[in-house]
Amino acid sequence: MVSRYPNPYLNQQQHESQGAPGSNDVTQNYQAANGVAGVPLAANQAYGQYAYTAQQAPTGNPQPAYQQDAYGQTASTGPPPSAAGYDVPQQGYIPPAAGQMDQQPNPYGHGGAPINGAHAQPPGGQQYAQYAQQDMNSMQHLTAQVQNMNMATAGQPQAAESIQPGMQPGFLPGMQPSMQPPMQGYVEEPTAPTMENAPRPRLESADVLARINDMDIKTPSVASFASSGMLQVDAMGRPIQGGAPQEQRWPATVACPRELYYNTSPRCARLTTNAFPNARSLAKKYGLPLGAVLQPMEDGAQLPVVNFGSGVVRCRRCRSYINFMCKFTQEGREWKCSMCMSMNKPASEYYAALDQQGYRVDVSRRPELFCSSYEVEAPTQYMVRPPMPPMYVFVLEVTPTAISSGLLNAAVAGIRDSLDLLPNSGRTRVGIITFDSSVHFYSFKGENHSELSTIVLPDINEVFLPTLTDRIAIPLHEGMEALKQLLDRLPEMYGGGGGAMASHATEKSAFGAALIYAQAIVEDTGGKIMAALCTRPKIGPGLTRDRSDNTALGTDRERHMLSPDSTFYKQKAVDLARVQATVDLIICTPTVGSFLDVATIAPLSKYSGGDLLYNPNFVIARDGHLLVESMKRMLGRETGWEAVMRIRASQGVRCKTFHGRFFLKSTDLLALPTVDPDKTFAVEFDYDDSLLEHSVFCVQIALLYTTSAGERRIRVHTIAIPVVSSVGELFSNADASATANVVARVAAENLKDKRLEDVRKSVSDTAVNALAVYKQSDMKHQSILGFLPESLSLYPLYIQGLLKTPLFSRDAFGLFGFRMDDKSALMHDMNVATSAMTTVMGYPTVLPLYPLEDYPEAGVYTEGENGVVAITLPPALPAMKACLRSNSALMIDDGITTIIWVGLDAVAGFSEVLVGTAETDLYSLGGACVYGDNEGDGGRVRAIIRNVRGLKRAGAPLLVVPSGSNLQARVDALMVEDRSGTQMSYVEFLVDLQSKVRRRAGTLKN
Repeated sequence: MVSRYPNPYLNQQQHESQGAPGSNDVTQNYQAANGVAGVPLAANQAYGQYAYTAQQAPTGNPQPAYQQDAYGQTASTGPPPSAAGYDVPQQGYIPPAAGQMDQQPNPYGHGGAPINGAHAQPPGGQQYAQYAQQDMNSMQHLTAQVQNMNMATAGQPQAAESIQPGMQPGFLPGMQPSMQPPMQGYVEEPTAPTMENAPRPRLESADVLARINDMDIKTPSVASFASSGMLQVDAMGRPIQGGAPQEQRWPATVACPRELYYNTSPRCARLTTNAFPNARSLAKKYGLPLGAVLQPMEDGAQLPVVNFGSGVVRCRRCRSYINFMCKFTQEGREWKCSMCMSMNKPASEYYAALDQQGYRVDVSRRPELFCSSYEVEAPTQYMVRPPMPPMYVFVLEVTPTAISSGLLNAAVAGIRDSLDLLPNSGRTRVGIITFDSSVHFYSFKGENHSELSTIVLPDINEVFLPTLTDRIAIPLHEGMEALKQLLDRLPEMYGGGGGAMASHATEKSAFGAALIYAQAIVEDTGGKIMAALCTRPKIGPGLTRDRSDNTALGTDRERHMLSPDSTFYKQKAVDLARVQATVDLIICTPTVGSFLDVATIAPLSKYSGGDLLYNPNFVIARDGHLLVESMKRMLGRETGWEAVMRIRASQGVRCKTFHGRFFLKSTDLLALPTVDPDKTFAVEFDYDDSLLEHSVFCVQIALLYTTSAGERRIRVHTIAIPVVSSVGELFSNADASATANVVARVAAENLKDKRLEDVRKSVSDTAVNALAVYKQSDMKHQSILGFLPESLSLYPLYIQGLLKTPLFSRDAFGLFGFRMDDKSALMHDMNVATSAMTTVMGYPTVLPLYPLEDYPEAGVYTEGENGVVAITLPPALPAMKACLRSNSALMIDDGITTIIWVGLDAVAGFSEVLVGTAETDLYSLGGACVYGDNEGDGGRVRAIIRNVRGLKRAGAPLLVVPSGSNLQARVDALMVEDRSGTQMSYVEFLVDLQSKVRRRAGTLKN
């Protein structure tokens, strides 16, 4: 049987959550609370669902990475068993024997198939020692960096201190000769960039080393990692953590035996710390946010479906659903709620006796009692009306700009290719509206809806539907061919050269009026409105004024520009949410600097639970294919309709703040007209009571929704973690990636109300205050950065990288060439950012694409075990300017955008690999980087890029950036280990952070 997890010490939660120390499994959380370390994956290799194995190839030898199926979903070996009733045991599931849980394929999710190198074993201690000996010379690049670095003295005298035992002079902490070398692929010595507008006093290398040494940095040897069996690799490929497994502890108040318990994907819900403070005062002392990052419909989560019969089993007091933490007593006649601790009596049809261990005798046939996630077939009382048919209304701009830029052609192609992907069980309806200065309807009638008539409404201020809704939005199974014929005709109708409607087309956009008409179509059924536009609404309802001022970026004036100029689109979103309709926005501005006022229009998708796909400087030859594929993902993914979500926490704790795209229907009820795997939410917790009396903290996410087939379902996710009484245990269980995600979300929302400098200071102060508390605490287990706990070893890296992104950087306008719309769109992207997305924003992924001679297996497809198709990825490179060599091409992914950087000496060779000719105009190669044959080196390059982009959500832009172009400064800024503009390098940031932590710790009382 194939093992799902490569390392015997790497449990399911730790592997799938890219290295969070601890898990949603209560046993694993108790284990983490006692110092058991996981194997967090590298920051520059983490993605929303899976992670690369390049981190496990320190000598440059690529490791296998398993390919996903369409749109980044996990390859599945078959549907999960359903529990339609409980009289007969479920078929296809055999509870594993004790101690074998981690070796069993997942019976309900992901098909048991590992993704992206889950089989690859990390090399042992002897192998790492061999790598260190072979690559010793390449480690010394950081010595040169230190010797040439200009550092800020911060006005304080620097006293050199002795180098700590075990550290050799000339090497930075974390880069000692006994430790793993950096990943191969860069040998040039980096030169220290200078800060043009802020020259700093130069420090000699001895002074820098003294300041680094002053951090109390520990440098464990590779042998200690190998002997313990635990090896954690940081974002630069360096081992940074060790520790021996300790005895597991498991709470007694659970409904199933440990060997039966199944913890589904942690991407559904990921907590910022896997232990919860027992008091408000302790939480305040901890300083970091207490919350969770939620992805309730995440890809690949094929959950068991249960049917309780006449009613759903839930607590009569707090209304939470029964779960694996509910304890049955009184011979099975009562069960204790895990959330409010009240006692409940099960219905007679749900009763079962208890065995000698106190578990129900039928527990192995009750997924709700041994799975952390499951679905319930909702009875009729969970419906306010019969499930409505899926309704899709496409609203397309047909102004001359939309025609000339190619947006209409691309949008039409995306819709046409997606029609076959829509749910088509006889219920789905589809309608199309176009607009310029007027609104145009298309009415179908006759047999198979073959008779088409166009209705133009020039009076955009008087809203009425000119014909029956049934003629505008027609059944998909009957009108498929009629819809395709209309889509084929639209570019001709509005294009030049004598198109039937071309003479009527004007440059003024009446998008607001078209939106109101679309709202009238979905008024009775709800549904999805997908709008594609490229120009600013200039006439009619919802018009916006030209208030562009890109020079405001990074100044006190920008917060006003990032706020909506009117409430029209927010109010429309709220109105649509009330009728169970959502709006997906596709915004493709055709020229650099075009202003559409994204800040004003984007609330339309935010408050209706929709998508925002923003593509500035849209060029059909470069971006057309990417837009089509993004639309296919948006329309073809699993979708839940008419959804509401409620998050419950243990008694004494409440949900304080929610982040994401939704309409808040009440204080704790989120209205989601549609919900899909790309939607991620976050929640922050607060206390109702000053002290928690229970020993386990539970969080439950309940999502009530309708499937595209018309079935009403309740999706339940439950997490349980220990309640602790010391700040040290909180730090030991912190999840750096989830914490950074919540901090980034809060900071992004504050940009509309606070000065940029205040937002940046708030982000850094949160880290400083928390780490100062940790420094004062009596903690023996620290990372090699002595002022940090092991669990937060990468947290400064994430924070420093996030502060360098154009969202929070002072250099967004000058260095990145950003415009106000760009920043507004990026701010709204944070509404759906996964923990892995913010991780990659903090430390971008850098992969070599050309030449690939040193990586003969990179980009090659092979068939792995269980028939899973695998692709090998090249080893990742550090985010340093030294990697930007003139004879190479690299893929740089910052979580939002995929950038293909091409050195000057590699232009001809790289383009010949991709398209067969030595092109010099690389800007048009965007589509060729993803689409084309799979043969030769070009196919290998495309396979690597597709694999990485397949792990991202829909709509990720792709840019080809030749070296020295006007976007070179943006690429340089993504090399977060170096200086850029006014921003410090990573080493400088660590020194500055440690200095602030020391000063802050000195002001705290023990």
